[in-house]
Amino acid sequence: MIFTLVAYLLYRRTRLNSFSKDLPTPFPKTAKFKVFVATIIISDAAIIIRAIYRVVELAQGWRGYLLTTEPWFYGFDTLPMVLCMAGGTSGFYVGQGGC
Repeated sequence: MIFTLVAYLLYRRTRLNSFSKDLPTPFPKTAKFKVFVATIIISDAAIIIRAIYRVVELAQGWRGYLLTTEPWFYGFDTLPMVLCMAGGTSGFYVGQGGC
C-alpha cells in the first residue's frame, strides 16, 4: 500500500512539475514502458487483494469457511500470485534496456 502511494505521488508530482515548467516528463513514452508500469500496478493490486483475503481467511480460524473451501483459495490466494509471476517473468524489466 505504501509503495503504491509513493509511486503514485512520484508520478503525479513529476507530471505536474513538468507541465508547469514546460519541461518534458522524464518517463519513457514507449509502449513497453507503459506495459511495464501496468504490470507493476496489476501485481501490486493482486498482492493487496491476496493480503485482504488472507486476513479474512485467518480471522475465521483454522476451520473457517474460506480456509476449508478450495475454490476461494484458488481464486484469492493462488490466482493473484500467478498474475504476479506472469507479470514478473514477461520480460519487461528495466535492466534489459527493453523499456
